Amino acid sequence: MTAAARTAAAARARWGRLLNVFLPALLLAGLVLTLGLALRSAVWQLTERLEEWRTLTTAGHFLGEADAPVKVVVFTDYQCPFCAELHSLLEEFVRRYTARVAVVVRHFPMTAIHPHAYDAALAVECAAAENRFARFQSLLYAQQDSIGSKPWARLADEAALPVAAFAECLSARVGAARIDADVATARASGVRGTPTMFVHGWKMEGVPCRDRLDRLIRSALEEAASDV
Repeated sequence: MTAAARTAAAARARWGRLLNVFLPALLLAGLVLTLGLALRSAVWQLTERLEEWRTLTTAGHFLGEADAPVKVVVFTDYQCPFCAELHSLLEEFVRRYTARVAVVVRHFPMTAIHPHAYDAALAVECAAAENRFARFQSLLYAQQDSIGSKPWARLADEAALPVAAFAECLSARVGAARIDADVATARASGVRGTPTMFVHGWKMEGVPCRDRLDRLIRSALEEAASDV
């Protein structure tokens, strides 16, 4: 074999080794992207309607008026990036449909993939005990990357919470029973992941586009008006 042929063979061997290393990673990245796009497209479809959906509104924390005719029950995980996206969208709708649409927030921490989600839910419950639920929840969503690394006391201070009382509540895991009850209710209602919401009973998984959600809420308002 000539020197040129040996050089070419060596180059082919190096390329082969590089392909063996990087090709599986590229294929996996493509699969993840495809699955992500599939999940995003799936949120356009309502999966089913829960007939006894009003029972879901008997617990949880309200954003908006408790006697609003249309209620959106959302099961959330504070480390879930899609939950943060949905939170912003739902806040917008509560402001737009003042006194007509309320959001009921319930817990579904997915600890298998989000190791600090349960602690975040406990922290939210402690903030709620100090009447700072909405403020603290928004703070967590805004600082998702800090959950698990930033001290809870610092987050409490940023939310203007009494830090000592908050720390005591968190240490005692005061909200654990409520969180566990939410998880049990979610599973009994067919919730498999986050975010999952029930808009006047219609179950929707993931984050819908603004127009899609608006049409659904308008339809729910018409239905609620006809029930009066």
